[in-house]
This record gives sequence, structure tokens and C-alpha cells, in this order.
Amino acid sequence: MLRLLWILLPAAAALAADRVIVASFDGFGYAAWSSDPVARELRAVRRVAARGVTARGMIAAFPSTTANSHAAMWTGAWSDVNGIAANDNPVLPRSAHTFRERTQGFRADGLLAEPLWVAAARQGVRVVAHQPPQSYPFLPVNTAPGAVLVNGYQTERLVPHAVIRPADTTPEEPWAPGATRAFRWSTGGRTFHGAFVGRRLFIALDPAGPRVHAEARPLETTPPNGRALGRHFSDPLPVASNAIYFRLFQGGDDFLLYQTEARAVAAHGGDIAGLVREAGGFLGGGPNRLYRDGALGKTLRDGGDGAAERRYLEAVELVIRQFNRHTGWLWRRFAPRLLVDYTPYPDEVDHTWLGWKEMEPYRRWAYIAWDQRAKFLDALAGPRDHVVFVSDHGMAAVSRQVDIPGALERAGLADKAAYIYNCILLNTDDWRGGLIPPSARRAVIEEVKSALRAILDPETGQPVITAFFEPDAGPAGADLYFDLAPGWASSRGPGVHGFLPTRPDMLASLIARGPRLPRGAEWPTVRAIDVAAIVADLLGGAAAERSSGTSPVARQKGKRDKVASRFLMGACAPLAVRQRTSLALLLL
Repeated sequence: MLRLLWILLPAAAALAADRVIVASFDGFGYAAWSSDPVARELRAVRRVAARGVTARGMIAAFPSTTANSHAAMWTGAWSDVNGIAANDNPVLPRSAHTFRERTQGFRADGLLAEPLWVAAARQGVRVVAHQPPQSYPFLPVNTAPGAVLVNGYQTERLVPHAVIRPADTTPEEPWAPGATRAFRWSTGGRTFHGAFVGRRLFIALDPAGPRVHAEARPLETTPPNGRALGRHFSDPLPVASNAIYFRLFQGGDDFLLYQTEARAVAAHGGDIAGLVREAGGFLGGGPNRLYRDGALGKTLRDGGDGAAERRYLEAVELVIRQFNRHTGWLWRRFAPRLLVDYTPYPDEVDHTWLGWKEMEPYRRWAYIAWDQRAKFLDALAGPRDHVVFVSDHGMAAVSRQVDIPGALERAGLADKAAYIYNCILLNTDDWRGGLIPPSARRAVIEEVKSALRAILDPETGQPVITAFFEPDAGPAGADLYFDLAPGWASSRGPGVHGFLPTRPDMLASLIARGPRLPRGAEWPTVRAIDVAAIVADLLGGAAAERSSGTSPVARQKGKRDKVASRFLMGACAPLAVRQRTSLALLLL
């Protein structure tokens, strides 16, 4: 029996030490996964699905936007409890702020409930949270001993994305040996110096300090199947706590130089001094605004030849490459049992190209690159570990835009009602300077509904606003929510989200694999608030304090644990009481 115990104890310990990787892919909708031809390129994701379980969609928060849906996943609670109701979140408490004041819902300032990484760390689990929304600033609500947080999204911007042409520079004396041309330029309040030496462009913040070089190389012509991501960018040039990269897309007298963005990289709970030095710089996203504005060249829809699209895609590849390098460094440095990670794709590229048929090859390219991220994350986990891929919302193709603030103003409601994405916040008297007493609230809501119902599709004569909702969304929540007709949005397309979260095109995704999950199976539709409970089940601990989600794993886990406990305790019955007690504690 003693010999059997020593065989079983390591197995039980290994089961308790299973690691969990929770990776959020921003904008990865269930409709895209199940029916978009471009998603066929997600081979690594499909391998995870084949070895595990796929939910038939996941219901996001309302509006189905990034900040509040992530808060729901992390805390296991909706906005009435967690305090994050929108990307542009109202500022609380109401008595101290006006109804028009906003803060970023991506920040932790408005978070009222602990996220799953805090719950895990409280229970002795070593955790790394890499770039998830609500991980900065570092506050008691989102930090705990044993949890390492890394954030470069809500921090100070050091340098913006930029395209540098000769007209943007000022000549200066050559400072590099052999230079034939030297100049300087400024972006983000910093001055950079460049010098051409042959085909190479050397770049420095200080000519006497560190420098990197970029060389004009042909644009990539094929997606990254079997080749390195972002392979033609310069080495990283340190800038404060981060680093930036350069790509010389075009050399010569009429050069075109792309410079990546950089924000400060902040960390809490662990020493990450070597992160940027050893893994390179952090980029939060690609230069889609530069692309849309034509700074990368004439876009295909404006008569271009595809060069602008390929320049943008090379930048997307670099973002994904650097996410992988940072995740890998943190995984090796801290050996977490729980890794909570984030990726800004496919959201960015689908905002830019979804629904435009001629852009499908470029979306396909981006999906192939993003799949390298999924492949990397899956490879980090061993056969006894769990990988959970989730997303915050779906995405819809839209072609027409409606002016909600304009409709409120025309109805004389500008002082009484403010527009937040797909919802309306009233200037009730619990806000500082509020105008609407409780007795008048219903009448104002009806006025707002009437103003929005009056917005008609000029082609069909049908209302653009198709439904109204009045959930109790908590102190940061709005008073009235609404959905729009297909093809319509209140923001610029072509890809838009934020609509009713139960719409098929707004459903998010959940795909997971691991030893405690069924293989090749399907779960019914789950909710964003269920993610925290699922992760807690896989870790074998309790969910976040204010979580109200439920886990499909629980029933399977309960049956398996009951069988395992019965077998182990039965086998060990003849042992001494002290030995039985030790085993019971281990199983707990």
C-alpha cells in the first residue's frame, strides 16, 4: 500500500499543478469562426478545437465592446457589479461628476470587483497578466501578492506611429562615418537623427548614443506561411522603458520610412528589467490609421496597387511577433501557473477591412499571421495544461452610419441625454449638476425613444433603431440601450461591433483544450461572465469574489473528482491516520 501511495501522490500533485493559459483574441467572433472563409486559415486554433471543446458562441456585455466585455470575463460579473460599462466609462461617484465626464473603461480606475488573476493569486497561484484590459493603473482591486502585471496600453505615450518622408526632415551635418546624407525629424516630442551610409539608414536619438539601421528591402509578397514575422524591421531602438522599430519601405532621395509607436511599459509584482532589453519593444497595435489616411501609400480602394496594404500587414506581423516574444519571456522568467494574455487581433484588421470583398486576400494574410500567435500560445502549454482561447465580441460589416448625438440635439435633448456607444445616459439628479428628477425620468426616456425612432432608412423607410432595452446596468451603466438594423452603425465602418450581444454576429468565441475538458466536443452558448468560473474550475480553486458566472466544467469535474477520491481513499484505507490525513489535504 505504501508503494501504491507513492505512485499515486505524484500523479495527484501533477494534477493539482496543471497550468492554465487564458488568451483573449480581440474581436474574434463566433460567426467569423464558424462561417467566414478567411477563418479557415486559423489552423492552430482549429487544432486546439479538435483536441478540446468549442462553445456555440459566447454572449458579450452590452454594448458588445472591448472594455466592458473583458471586465465581465475577468471578474465573472456584469457592469452593475464590476463598474465597467463601456469603453468610454462614466466617472463615478455620480455625485462628484457630471454625466458627460468619461474615463477609459480599459483602465482599472473604475473597476469595482477583483479580476480572476487576483482571485487566483490570493489562493497561492503564481500568475502573470500580460496586457489585459483593466491591468493598469496598479491598484488594490487589480493587484495581489503572487501576481505579475505588465501593461503598455494605458500608460504614457512615448512616440506615435509615424511615416517619415524627406519633406518631414531637416538637413544636418553627417554624423555617421561614410554618410552621404544626414537629417533629423521630430515625433512625439522627440528628435531623431538619420544618416544614409550606402543603402543603409542609420537612426539614433543621439548621434553619440545607441543607433540602429534600416535597409530598403522588397515588400513581402506572400503571407507568413513558414517564414519569420516582420523580418525586415530594424533592431529595437531603446526609448525610455520601451523600444521602437523602423522599416525603410523605400530608399533613395524620395525615401519612405515607417516608425513604430511606443508607450511606456509598466509592471507590478515582478522584476521585468530585462523584458525590453532581451525580448525587444512592445507595440499595442498596427498603424491602421496611417493606412486609412494614405500615409503608407494609396490604398487599394483609392486606386492603389496593394503596396499600402502589404506595408500595413508587415507592421501587423511585427506586432504579433513582439507579443509572442514578450509572452515567451514572461513565461520563462516567472513560470506562472496562470497566464492571462491579450492580442489585439483580429479586431484591428476587421475594423479596417471586414465586408470589402477585394480586401479578403489581405484579411487572409492577417489571419495567417495572427494564427502564429495562437500556435505559439498553444505550444507553451504541455499535455497536462489547459489553453483557453476567448474573445470579447464579434464583428459586423456595416456600410451606413447614423448620427445619434445629432438626433438628440435636434430633439432638444442635448442637456438631458448623452450618447455612449449604442446607449444613452440621462442627466439625472444623482449626477453633479443633474437636471432630471426621478419623477421625470420616464418621460425623458420616452422623448429619447421618440427621437431615435424618427431616424429612418432613406431607402426602405424603416426605423434604423430596431429595439430598446432598459437593463439595470449599475451606477456606471446607461439608462437606455438600443440595437440597430443590419448594415447600420453609429461609428465608422467597415467593421463595427457594440450591438445587441445576442445577435449572431456579435457572439464572441470560446475554444479550449486540456485534460479536464472533453475532446472534440461542443458546449452550448456561454456568457462572458462564465470565463472566470471556467478558469477557477481548471485551476481547482474558487472564482473571483463577486463572480456570478457558472462553469460547464464543474459537473464533469465533480464526477471525476468523486471517482478519483473514492479510488484513492479506498486504496489507502489500511494506512495510518496521519497518512490518510496528509493525502486528504493533498486532494483538497
